[in-house]
Amino acid sequence: MSEEKPVPPPETASPPPAGEKPAVVPVEDIIADWRAAKAVKQEKNAPLPPAVNIGRDQQMLRYAVGAGLLLVCIALTTLTVWLDFSPRMRLLLVIPYWLAFVCLFQGSDKVCVLHARNGTCDLGKGTQPIDDSTLVSRLKAKANWIYLKSFFCAVMWALLGALLSRKMFE
Repeated sequence: MSEEKPVPPPETASPPPAGEKPAVVPVEDIIADWRAAKAVKQEKNAPLPPAVNIGRDQQMLRYAVGAGLLLVCIALTTLTVWLDFSPRMRLLLVIPYWLAFVCLFQGSDKVCVLHARNGTCDLGKGTQPIDDSTLVSRLKAKANWIYLKSFFCAVMWALLGALLSRKMFE
C-alpha cells in the first residue's frame, strides 16, 4: 500500500523576496474596485426602457377604433349568419377582424406598427424620429408580434362565425 502525500494548497501570489515587505493595497482602492465592479454588474442587469412609440392619446384612439371595428365585425357576422350566407363568404370577415385586433393590440402594447416600421414615435409632441437602433429593432419585433397575435385572433373569430348557422338560434 502506498502512502498518499498531502498536496500543498496552490499559492495565489508569489511571496516577496527575502528582506522585503509584501505590497499593501490601500483599503480605499479595494472599495473603489468593488464599487466599480458592482456598477458594471448593475449596468448589465439593468432593465431596458419600455419599448413604446405612442402616447396616451394615440393609445386611446386605437382602443376606440379597435373596439368600434370589433363591434362592426360582430354585427356583420350576426347579419351574415341571419341571412344564411355561405360559410366561405363569412370567412372573408377575417380581414376586418384582423384590422380590429391590430388596433386593439396596438393600444394595449402602446406600439404603433406603422411608427415602428418607420422608426418614429408620437408621444404627444408630434411625430419624431427614434435615434436608438436597439429600440427601433425592439419596436419592430413588437409590431411583428402584434401582427401575429391579430392574425390568430382574427382567424379564430372568423372560423367561429363560419361555423355558426341560423338553425342554431331557432
